[in-house]
Amino acid sequence: MRPLGPDADDRYAAFLDHLAVRSPRVLAYHHPIYRDMLAGAGAGTPLYLGAFDGPDLVGALPGFVAESGHGACYCSLPYFGPNAGVLTDEGREGSAEVHRLLIGAVLRTMRERRAPLTAVFYAPFLFDCWELYRAPLGDVLEVDRQTQYLDLPSLGPFDAKLAYDIRKAERAGLSVTTDATDETLRLFYGVYEENCREHGIPRKPFAAIQTLVRRGAPGGLARTYFALQGNTLVGGLLVLWSAQVASYYVPCARADARPLQPGTLLIDRAIRDARAAGLRYWNWEASPPDRAGVGAFKQKWGSQASSYKIFVKRFCDESRLSAIGAAELGRSFPYFFVYPYDRLAA
Repeated sequence: MRPLGPDADDRYAAFLDHLAVRSPRVLAYHHPIYRDMLAGAGAGTPLYLGAFDGPDLVGALPGFVAESGHGACYCSLPYFGPNAGVLTDEGREGSAEVHRLLIGAVLRTMRERRAPLTAVFYAPFLFDCWELYRAPLGDVLEVDRQTQYLDLPSLGPFDAKLAYDIRKAERAGLSVTTDATDETLRLFYGVYEENCREHGIPRKPFAAIQTLVRRGAPGGLARTYFALQGNTLVGGLLVLWSAQVASYYVPCARADARPLQPGTLLIDRAIRDARAAGLRYWNWEASPPDRAGVGAFKQKWGSQASSYKIFVKRFCDESRLSAIGAAELGRSFPYFFVYPYDRLAA
């Protein structure tokens, strides 16, 4: 086991590409571009670890460490959803040992930090081998969550209302472009900012979006879609691709244009592109628990539900986390799931 720094990017990317052909666990989020974006956005310090069998990289664990005056936290991987954890071929002999080595290395690293608080591991996409985490983590809190996805090859006709909304957008004269010029990207970000303010959602920095689009587009990692009414941008969508999975990353639509259904038009185009390219899954990511309408919208597309877990390892008493408080933990570690705040004493 050893760290995977930027000097190992070519080897790490080759490992991801090789594994992604066989496993839907590999997402765009695991690639070095996304690591650099998170670091540039201030998410923390990358801690990417690799497990080796002789010269061969056989497992990887992407993650970040963040520190504040209250202590240190680890998260695999910042932002939210079934998008991280140990990456390895679970069918390969020695998979349990790969998990033990990588997770154990994180726990040792955190215990050496000043005032460690928690280490959090999001389970991978479409994964249910929970014992591979329970065994090395020992006494660990398991938080159950649900996400939604589409199985693209078996996708049937869309809900009648969706089909109507797509026709409505087309009749209103909306068109789709994938050309991410500097001006279009800034207009897209402006609409995205408005949506974040409207719903009270923390926004990703413009530089983060720009990094993903500019560095990710040449290799097919990032796909952009913009809805235009004439020459006016009324909606946008950033999708991140791996070999098997298209992840629904940043959608936005102008409030005054929502009745024209630009979002529905863009999703339809992006799904058709993913199917045509031979991708297997459309990953909707987790929906905010307080926005039931978002989950219902995703269900209209024929989504299936999948359970996932967040494994939370504490290095301190829960009373210490309660003393810091949910609001302060959120301010100190804005990109991290630190702890289920509903468990903390008021």
